[in-house]
Amino acid sequence: MKWMMSLLLAAILQTYAHAQQVTISANNQPLKKITESIEKQTGYQFVWHDDLLAVAKPVTVQLNNVSLQAALKTCFKDQVLEYIIKDKFIIIRAKGAKEENKTVTDETVQGTITDENGLPLAGVSVAIKGSTLGTTTNEKGIFILNNVDAQTAILTITYIGFEQENIAVKGRSNIQLQMKRKFKEADSVVVGFSTGYQKIPKERATGSFAQIDNELINRSVSTNILDRLTGVASSLNFEPRLATKSLRSNVSIRA
Repeated sequence: MKWMMSLLLAAILQTYAHAQQVTISANNQPLKKITESIEKQTGYQFVWHDDLLAVAKPVTVQLNNVSLQAALKTCFKDQVLEYIIKDKFIIIRAKGAKEENKTVTDETVQGTITDENGLPLAGVSVAIKGSTLGTTTNEKGIFILNNVDAQTAILTITYIGFEQENIAVKGRSNIQLQMKRKFKEADSVVVGFSTGYQKIPKERATGSFAQIDNELINRSVSTNILDRLTGVASSLNFEPRLATKSLRSNVSIRA
């Protein structure tokens, strides 16, 4: 078993290393073109201020199937710039610049976040990576962030039930994003009166059932999730007046 695990680990590392191999042939080329070539070959994204382009020196290199780290070290050897790698982003800055925990510019970045069907998502967390700056989307899926360094900022976007997204702003003032669900649509949770909760494919479910998802709940707008359950499914009955009087929710499921 240990022998098989060692082989599997070696194969994974070899595949990962191969995916990050870089080949560059450049003669006095602008650094921006070099970074674009590295982005295409590795999937990493460069983030930098536009004014740094003015001080970047042209690059002359001949690299053949070298690692990402080796390529970056060679390309930035004679530059007055340096780089740091965060996740899948390569942030370029002036040499000796201190990394700050808070952005200092006053640019405004806004955007709209929807699901895969284009429906707005409310309550999505949008934060600037590496800082305390953040906000959430409103009922229309819109967010607004002030005091953003739009050239180097990276947005970390999270929402329950959806995959986390990391997006480099790259000088944009408007961001449009469709988030992807974590689970497959074919799987659903069915409540049975005799069997309890089950997670089964829709095609195997017998009888009458309804699936309450984000799309269904978001048809109504309210800060109270119980209010938004009213009328979403024919088999679900909710009496908010009785819930208020008894200080507990009054929800019933009709068989």
